[in-house]
Amino acid sequence: MMKSPLLIAWACVLSASLCFAVLFAMPRFANADLSWAQIAFVRYLGGFVCVTFYGLISGRWRRQVTRNYWHIHVPRALFGIGTVGCIVYATRSLAYSDAIAVGFSKGGFVLLFSALLLREAVGAVRCVGLCLSFAGALAILSNQQGGLSMDIFSGAGGIALLGAIFMAGEVVLLKMATLKDNALGMLAWVNGTGMIVALCLSLPDGMPDMNWSLLPVILMGPIAVFGQMLNYFGHRQADASFLAPLGYTTIVYSIVIGWVVFSESLSFVGAVGAFLVIAGGAISARTPLNTLVSPVRIGRV
Repeated sequence: MMKSPLLIAWACVLSASLCFAVLFAMPRFANADLSWAQIAFVRYLGGFVCVTFYGLISGRWRRQVTRNYWHIHVPRALFGIGTVGCIVYATRSLAYSDAIAVGFSKGGFVLLFSALLLREAVGAVRCVGLCLSFAGALAILSNQQGGLSMDIFSGAGGIALLGAIFMAGEVVLLKMATLKDNALGMLAWVNGTGMIVALCLSLPDGMPDMNWSLLPVILMGPIAVFGQMLNYFGHRQADASFLAPLGYTTIVYSIVIGWVVFSESLSFVGAVGAFLVIAGGAISARTPLNTLVSPVRIGRV
């Protein structure tokens, strides 16, 4: 039976995964022709406004938003912009659930980055869990594409895979941030930096007209902040490689959203893929209790 901190980590990351599934569906609800950079700018603008409002109202802004860990938060913001750009581009060329399935094949990259950069122990059980989750993602994707071949990784599929690498970088940097900084400081730096960089990238396309048609895109900011806070608290409880398989549940959520909202098909193979995704996370959660964050490890990072 899992100890309470692991249950908290599970609940936080599963809830965050739902937030991110909804997050990447929002641009398709917007009745506006925006570039990926404009969407990224509006998303980070909404997030920064939300975080700033909370920080000022709570009186924590001056105490918790510092410059001590900008070297972690700024690269994470850049990875985040890359993630938004890749997934937005992919969802315009692929079915929504296809793009999410490829994009969230990030677990293998998280496993690699966690072992190399965070010195986390990655045992055989975690590898089995990650492989099952990745197999589930491939099953879903091959079902949507009508067969599994290297062609699914070219074009928009390749862009979605690049998004997976960006996501993995985000996860590892998030883990480093949770060991050092507080949630408000992290969110303020990431959303503020993302807003400025995305603004610069969107200048050639012009500033988007702020009207009610952009409301779904504007809501991406608060949704992302809430999801990031859940991820923050989850990663304070357990290792990144332990939580990585749970990120695959975003694929399950995307299948449901695609089926209910976008009228995308759901077949037996897709259901089997979803089961493998969940099974991978469950197997990973059966690892020994040393998956809890160790104070000794924190001191070495």
